[in-house]
Order: sequence, then structure tokens, then C-alpha cells
Amino acid sequence: MVASDLALKPKTIPWNLLVKKTPLNFLELYSVSKLCLLLLTTELARQLENTNVTVNAVHPGFVQSNITIWHRLSKYIGLGISPEKGANSTLFCAHSSQLKEISGKFFDSQTQEIPLPKITTDIHLAKQLWERSLLWSGCQNTTTNETINYDNFSGISGPYTLKLDSQ
Repeated sequence: MVASDLALKPKTIPWNLLVKKTPLNFLELYSVSKLCLLLLTTELARQLENTNVTVNAVHPGFVQSNITIWHRLSKYIGLGISPEKGANSTLFCAHSSQLKEISGKFFDSQTQEIPLPKITTDIHLAKQLWERSLLWSGCQNTTTNETINYDNFSGISGPYTLKLDSQ
């Protein structure tokens, strides 16, 4: 998972923010979304325990990208790192034999572990996020109740509609 150190800021998930139009000042929402990635990382690591699959998150640093106007301008004023350099920590986590059996961790751009906030170990909150994500993405409670096959992986329902509301 590509996360951010901004994920360490929120202390809760304000669900109502996730179903509203993105505000002009979106940093709080961005931070919450990255916290959700850390929560998903720990939940997937838990669900995939005793398998050969590992799940980790990485904060690549401030990458010169197109996510905001400031990111777009950063390469012209000498801030941040190139997308290629930003990918190094992600590639390390994906391919390193040192992390072959490490799962549910968060790493910085230098591949040093960042302690996860306590909220990311909340199993109840992780299940809430999981269920809401399924609902919002249309993979649960679809209008047709028809199961379809994606890339030979059966058992995934929908998505036929995208339901984004407060429930």
C-alpha cells in the first residue's frame, strides 16, 4: 500500500467526510484516506496470516506528482523527489527478501519501519471499513444479487451501482 506519514495524524475516521464532495482544503480527508490504507494493511495482514502473502504500507516521501498544484510546482522549485525515486521504497518492500515474512508494517522512504498508530489495530474499526468499502464500491448488497467472475476469481458480487451516502 502506498500511504503517507499524514496517516499518523487522524485519531478517528469521520465516515461522513468519505461520502461528501472533496473540499478545497482536502488535507484532513487525504490524511483519513491514508489512515484507512494503514488500517486496511493491518487487516489484510491479519486475514492473510499463515499464507505466503504479505501486506505492508510505505510512505515514499514528498513525491513530485500531479496530486495537487503544490506537487506539480514542486519540481520547478526544487522540493520533493522524482516519481522514480519515490518508487524505490515501494519496490524495495515488494521485492526485498528481508521483508519476505514481514506483514502489517509501515515503512518510510528509507525503508525504516514507522510505528503504526494504535487505531490501526482496532479490529472492529477495520471490519467497519471493510464492510463500508464493499458497500460503497458496489461489491455488497448489489441490486441484482448476481455473482460475477473477475479474472477467474469467483465470488465477487457487482459492482452494478456505486452507493455513496452516509449509510
